[in-house]
Amino acid sequence: MRFSKRNKYLLFALLTILNIIFRLPVTAHEIGVDSFFIHRLATSISTYGYAGWTVHPVSFTGLYPLSYASAYPFLLSGISQITGISVEYAILLSCILLGIFSVFFTFLFAKEVKNDDLFAFLVAFVFSLSPNFL
Repeated sequence: MRFSKRNKYLLFALLTILNIIFRLPVTAHEIGVDSFFIHRLATSISTYGYAGWTVHPVSFTGLYPLSYASAYPFLLSGISQITGISVEYAILLSCILLGIFSVFFTFLFAKEVKNDDLFAFLVAFVFSLSPNFL
């Protein structure tokens, strides 16, 4: 099924707004052990200027024994330092941006699998709002 450009823009706007609404926090702070752990790692990078837990260059990717993959804490620290906001708001900002980009990237991927607009929008909807991705 093909949609007109106007309908595509409308569906993209609705999916984007829905993704932003679903990612808005329902509590005052993070929930879960992983969130606090990553928050602390990003704060440590911002405070000390380096990742003290890295022992070997491969530990940045998490491939060294007893290491943790550190790409996301570095991203959060960078967002926090560049924008001047706290790490907690950097987590929220990165989560919202990831949700918005997921709609568009999933749509493009689904269009490559099957050239059908309805299928692509359904895949983008299901993937971007799935509980594991939220």
